[in-house]
Amino acid sequence: MSRLALLLVLAAACRDRAAPIAPAGPAPTPPSPGARLEDERNTIAIFAAASPSTVFVTQTQAVYDYFGRGVQEVPAGSGSGFVWDDRGHIVTNFHVVDGARSLRVTFRDQRTFPAEIVGLAPRVALLLNRGEQSTTYVMPDVIGTDGTRVADALRARGFRVAIVGSQPYPGVPPGTIVRQQPQGGFQVAASDPISLEVSR
Repeated sequence: MSRLALLLVLAAACRDRAAPIAPAGPAPTPPSPGARLEDERNTIAIFAAASPSTVFVTQTQAVYDYFGRGVQEVPAGSGSGFVWDDRGHIVTNFHVVDGARSLRVTFRDQRTFPAEIVGLAPRVALLLNRGEQSTTYVMPDVIGTDGTRVADALRARGFRVAIVGSQPYPGVPPGTIVRQQPQGGFQVAASDPISLEVSR
């Protein structure tokens, strides 16, 4: 029995004997509707920024088939993970990769690549996406940032970047990225073209 279950059992056993506890003070006031909206906006912004880096990790294990008298690889588990850095490291829970014979990582754009374990801790596993072609990176979401600075940073790392802009966008400062291709969260190789549309 876990500690939590044990504490619940003890609390239930003592419930009939204990005197009721008086409230410590006035009841807390619920947040104003404006505060809830701000909290929701914050949660949505965090999700929008982080979700492109989320991946799906699938493992297979070798199982002996007693009827077929051979060893087969079968799907044995899966879980989520996230891209840690631009070198392709992916962090996931230990149980997702524990005992895995092989691993595959599926990105937001549904492309799947083999992965290998490069480090383990009892609760965390670190994977490296080796990719079948060349090294790939996850494109960050750069909408709303300065197009020239982003293009310079990407070009310094060997990417081919084109900045395009044909019209002003009301309320958006000139030079601000309003669209990008590929979108944030999609894979991109250094040889792939990147297009940034900016406000004029």
